[in-house]
Amino acid sequence: LIGTIGNVLDNDTLNGILTDSEKVTIAIVSGGNPNITLNNNGTLTVQSGIAPGNYVVTYQICEKLNATNCDTATITINVQDNESPVIAALPAPTTISCSVTPVFAQATATDTCGPANLTFEDTTVQGSCAGSYSITRTWTAKDSAGNITTASQVINVRDTAAPTTSRPYSTLVD
Repeated sequence: LIGTIGNVLDNDTLNGILTDSEKVTIAIVSGGNPNITLNNNGTLTVQSGIAPGNYVVTYQICEKLNATNCDTATITINVQDNESPVIAALPAPTTISCSVTPVFAQATATDTCGPANLTFEDTTVQGSCAGSYSITRTWTAKDSAGNITTASQVINVRDTAAPTTSRPYSTLVD
């Protein structure tokens, strides 16, 4: 839910006096959108998932005691996407042995105004010992308005196995 953006009754009058929801009925006549709600108490809410843009909603307000005493009004709602997508938490940095293949988590992203496009880039930095390195996978989430956020996961690859030999050593010491 993006939230309540106002109340149409703050600007509507009945017989020249500001009215309240106990005296009138309110209904959308045209320009409805599944993510825009005009509630019986006059509050106008916009829910998440709505694409940025201008939305024109026409509603009718009628007096409860005189149902033929009605009028219509138009509201223009300008939805802007100023928030970056959110990438769900990724695992903390881990260290694995050289013999194990690095496996990264699949990132997920959400955005209040619609889907976010996820891409990733891997950066490998060689370690100081043969066979050791670190891989950083950086995920980038971009929404339709161009807002961007990033998150990374690091896997360190190290030689964690003790050396072995196939040759027996003599136990004689001079």
